[in-house]
Amino acid sequence: SWDYARQAVVIPATWEGETVGLIYRHVPPVPDGYPKYEYTPHLPKSRMLFGWDRVDWGADAPLILVEGPLDAMWAHQCGLTTATAILGMSMSKAQTQIVNARTLRVVLCFDQDAAGEDATKRAVKMLGGRATVATLPKKDPAECDCEELVKAVRAARSTWAAKIS
Repeated sequence: SWDYARQAVVIPATWEGETVGLIYRHVPPVPDGYPKYEYTPHLPKSRMLFGWDRVDWGADAPLILVEGPLDAMWAHQCGLTTATAILGMSMSKAQTQIVNARTLRVVLCFDQDAAGEDATKRAVKMLGGRATVATLPKKDPAECDCEELVKAVRAARSTWAAKIS
């Protein structure tokens, strides 16, 4: 319904300096059966990373991968300026190639639910031993306060990869 559609924050998605689409983040509470995020049809979700152009490549820190745009924006607000979002629950091969071409160190900071755990397992397999995994004290990175989020990212562990092989 129109009421549902009106209750969304509209976020522009840019890639290589161009706005390539829009992301709609519906304001909680999101009704059952409705997605938290929606995207304009032409947005190349699987071939881009949200916030990639905002990553501070001069920082001596690993790339932080999160699921959603608000997670990436919140991480930046918390001083984690190397955060970028995969725009969904599954990292694509194209996104993996983009990451592999740019960095050797990656922290996965996905939601702490069943879908996030599955996405983490797939991403660890795609990225190999370069990926470490942050364990959050709350379900979603954007639900953590800055201190909790920074602490979780800094404590990311590579030993988690051994558990899923």
